[in-house]
Amino acid sequence: MRTAYGSNSLILGISVIVAAAMLVSAGDLNPPAGPVTPTMKGLDWVEPRTVISLDTTPGDADSLFRITQPGSYYLVGDVQGVANKHGIEIACDNVTIDMMGFTLAGTPGAAAIGIRNEPGFRGVTILNGVVRDWTDDGISLSGARLYIEGVKADRCGASGFDLAGSNGPTTIVRCQAVANTIYGINTGSGATVVECTANSNSLSGINLGGSGGVCERNTTIFNTFSGIAQNSGGGWVIRNNTCSQNGENGINVCTSNSIVGNVCNLNGTAVTDGAGIYVRCGDNRVDSNHLSSNDIGVRMTTNGEEVIIRNTFHDNTTSFSGSTGNDIGPLSLASNAVSPFANIIH
Repeated sequence: MRTAYGSNSLILGISVIVAAAMLVSAGDLNPPAGPVTPTMKGLDWVEPRTVISLDTTPGDADSLFRITQPGSYYLVGDVQGVANKHGIEIACDNVTIDMMGFTLAGTPGAAAIGIRNEPGFRGVTILNGVVRDWTDDGISLSGARLYIEGVKADRCGASGFDLAGSNGPTTIVRCQAVANTIYGINTGSGATVVECTANSNSLSGINLGGSGGVCERNTTIFNTFSGIAQNSGGGWVIRNNTCSQNGENGINVCTSNSIVGNVCNLNGTAVTDGAGIYVRCGDNRVDSNHLSSNDIGVRMTTNGEEVIIRNTFHDNTTSFSGSTGNDIGPLSLASNAVSPFANIIH
């Protein structure tokens, strides 16, 4: 039988345990001498980056904002440009700009660029935003160690992204270039262009300058000249891109390139001799591409210097056009093909 004495003992025991726990958790009742110091993290711990503003990054005679110290910077809202001034000018190495999804918009006036670095500086990263309506390039960078991701360049007066002055390594990934007056994307040597879209630019969608880069998994459509053009240097890997409904050619290359696994269709909308792939200068490998509904599937203007193998052709006005003597796999139906290097027409 439960007794009152037992119940009282239980209550007393619980009370002792609770009191002891409170003493342990309460901390020192006699704090050390000296001034009270904060225990919370400061703002520079929570957000160590620098806001781009007139106070923190004041501009000069030709720029709205000017960055002169290495570090990480970010926007906190849309920015409207000022006539005759660049938007953001970088005058030091090793700068990251996170646009945070905001827009840097140009305004009518003399030639001005959305974001640029001064010559001689390198190590620039630009992320996540829109540059539009600048009277010159949307973004113009030179030097080495350049990286751009998730940026849209729209309706700029020159190129959307002008990296012609870069000398590698340079990477532009998951960007969009739309309705720019010159090129959508213009690169220098050693560039990597991946998963970008170039749409309705007045010259070519992607222009590969210099030598020795990679252009892969991009989409180019409705550009006035070529979807992808390589006009100087050479040694590019151009693979797994989609080039459609460009005014002249889907892909237009000069020398010593590997053009593999691309889809080129409906090119030549502004001319009568537009090619899915146009090879002009020799020593190119054109392999495993799908070419459909172009004026010409593959067009060549060199003798005995191109290798054309394992491509598929469908509904082009002409499958091949141009010079003789190149090393071209036999053209046949897949069901009749004997050579492993046969080009397939269907």
